[in-house]
Amino acid sequence: LTYRAPKSCFWAEHLYTTRLGSTPNDEIERFLFGSIDDTGARAVRAFASGDLIDMHKLFQHFFEYLNAQKLRTPKGLDWIRSKYPNLTQNDLMIEMQSLRRMHCTMWYESVREIDSAEHSDVKFIVTDHPVTIYNPACPSTSPECKYPDDPAIELKGSQTVFALDANHCLILSNLEYAKNPTSVDLRAPRTHARYGGQSIARTDAFIRTRKLSPKEVGAINGILKSRSHRYIAASEQAWLNCETPGAAQWGAIGEILLPPSNELWHFGGEIYIGYKDGSTHYQDEFGRTSGAHKYLQKK
Repeated sequence: LTYRAPKSCFWAEHLYTTRLGSTPNDEIERFLFGSIDDTGARAVRAFASGDLIDMHKLFQHFFEYLNAQKLRTPKGLDWIRSKYPNLTQNDLMIEMQSLRRMHCTMWYESVREIDSAEHSDVKFIVTDHPVTIYNPACPSTSPECKYPDDPAIELKGSQTVFALDANHCLILSNLEYAKNPTSVDLRAPRTHARYGGQSIARTDAFIRTRKLSPKEVGAINGILKSRSHRYIAASEQAWLNCETPGAAQWGAIGEILLPPSNELWHFGGEIYIGYKDGSTHYQDEFGRTSGAHKYLQKK
């Protein structure tokens, strides 16, 4: 346990540095992440405070920031390396940039909930891999969680957990799992799972009704801690003493992350758009723009 100023935590030398010959170049840090972090910071504050105007303006920027926070960490970079053998540092930086929006489409289509710890004396911690993927069917000892892997977000039971600040935590759940948590195959891909592609979402559709107890906040902190790489941090020492859930507890903790069933009416359904030139656009709850699957799908 060490006491450090925030700017001295969670950093590594030359994590994003590229080289032209022997000359180091930090343009990725300054220009790419500089812009993402600037708009991301404003978006996180808007999401935490519930400012609907800024949430609308920064909706896409927020999810781009979230994806960057998943891939830019040492664990995230190791995950990219594990999929592409023999990458040089320059190749790794190019691949990281090409993947920096890979999860956004499915996050747009998820059930979005922001839970509060304002009434709890235990607050949310931060880790060195802050975008945590939880799946009740994949405890930390499962093959899906072997370093540097996490359960894929397209699996029906996978939920994305991200602490916005000490008092607010964002939980993104796939719609099929949120509606039928006990009757879906948690390891099966969600309907129309895809990395990339266009989608439409209501930027004001968020569930913000739950005030978590200290025990519930501690359980979420245990999940965050279990999927971290090396470091966790908090402004109070006691918050770090969260228990890492074992395999027997793992599935039960998932009940805390489930969104309330009486709030799911914000999500799903169909969208029809009419344009001035007479053309139209259609999208169902999974982002499909055609109903052909109803007629072409074989048993």
